[in-house]
Amino acid sequence: MISRIQYITHGNTCDDHLLNISRVCRAGIDWVQLRLKDISDSDYISTAIEAKRICDSYKAKLIINDRADISSIVDAHGVHIGQGDMPLKYVKKVLKEGKIIGCTANTFEEICSISKNQVDYIGLGPFKFTTTKLNIAPVLGIDGYNRIISNLNNFKLPIIAVGGIELGDIEAIMKTGIYGVAVSSLLRVDSNLEETVIKVKKYISNAKDSR
Repeated sequence: MISRIQYITHGNTCDDHLLNISRVCRAGIDWVQLRLKDISDSDYISTAIEAKRICDSYKAKLIINDRADISSIVDAHGVHIGQGDMPLKYVKKVLKEGKIIGCTANTFEEICSISKNQVDYIGLGPFKFTTTKLNIAPVLGIDGYNRIISNLNNFKLPIIAVGGIELGDIEAIMKTGIYGVAVSSLLRVDSNLEETVIKVKKYISNAKDSR
């Protein structure tokens, strides 16, 4: 099952990423996307191996950002691919059957195109400007989500909101009909992670109950 609250890792070093994974899993997060940039393959692999060990200890799923090869090497639960990062045909050849594949979209047309490729979920964003990712696509905001989701009649794939999401945004985001949220900095700046995770889950649960 695709989690309705997903954590995208952050940190200045690999050790930072691992420490933050431990913290958020301890706080109740059960889905971690490991996103590392500008490091060697050997460092990526060693970090992913340790991230998998941590996630396994909390029964959390580990998704590797962009690198299907590393996801396969460490036997992660799947991979998340950005627009234009890697052909899905290649991803499916590299990963074992049954692994999770997520893709990023910014428009209704991209969602329709991606959905033809038997992926498991789509990350739709960015919700707003974010400093955790360079070269971001046009910001969508609540109006963008409302417009896109309203056009997805009887659409079965889970759509995950992503990009600069803060705690105060989640209630409005969930009211658009979105499936869940992916967050990063929200779980970096807060001193009480457990309380924040509980609040996010409550917003999501309330939105489900009202539909």
